[in-house]
Amino acid sequence: MASRGASSLKELAQDRGPHLERAAAEALEELRYKKAYFPFGLPKVESKLEAFDCVIAPCMEQCAVCQEVPEYAWLIARGEYDRALEVILHRNPLPGVTGYVCTHLCQTRCTRNNYDEPVLIRDLKRFATEHGQVQMPNPEPPASRSVAIIGSGPAGLAAAYFLGLNGIRSTIFEAREMPGGMLAIAPHFRLPPEVVQSDIDRITGLSGHPGDPKSSFSAGYLTRTRPVWP
Repeated sequence: MASRGASSLKELAQDRGPHLERAAAEALEELRYKKAYFPFGLPKVESKLEAFDCVIAPCMEQCAVCQEVPEYAWLIARGEYDRALEVILHRNPLPGVTGYVCTHLCQTRCTRNNYDEPVLIRDLKRFATEHGQVQMPNPEPPASRSVAIIGSGPAGLAAAYFLGLNGIRSTIFEAREMPGGMLAIAPHFRLPPEVVQSDIDRITGLSGHPGDPKSSFSAGYLTRTRPVWP
């Protein structure tokens, strides 16, 4: 409005014909309207499309855990935040954390890149986590099966989460005072500690809990741990 010297929307809307002609002329030169302009490359999947294959959204294939992005984005648009969070938790045990620090490579394959800018998929995940509520299942664990998990970083927490969903009790061992691994030492302005703790509480409430070294286990899982400095 300022560049055109208009003081109101009504004034800006006057003389629509010349404005439309100017916009059309600018579009002929603007790079974003050219077919070859893709800021993140072509939004295509790496897999081949077989004759009877289903179409996969490019953002899903680019995601490290293949989250159902179109499904939870659609649910958020309908205001069904609980169901959106449920869809996210189907594959992602740390929705709060990844709503803040995920590398969101999915956005580089968003088909909106063909038109303007990608959908802010990571922000949608964060929104669903902050506004949705999900009652986690509590399957009865077999008395004879338990797993020891060494390390409470993302890998250990994810292992405890999916073991718990399958009814297998796990015990998490952590050398540091705070669980979470690298998540626990992230700068608070980048990843609030209460967000990390919320994801941890959801997982430990499902299956995992702090360990007793004297217990016996039917299996063990050793995560990659960061170096321990003196």
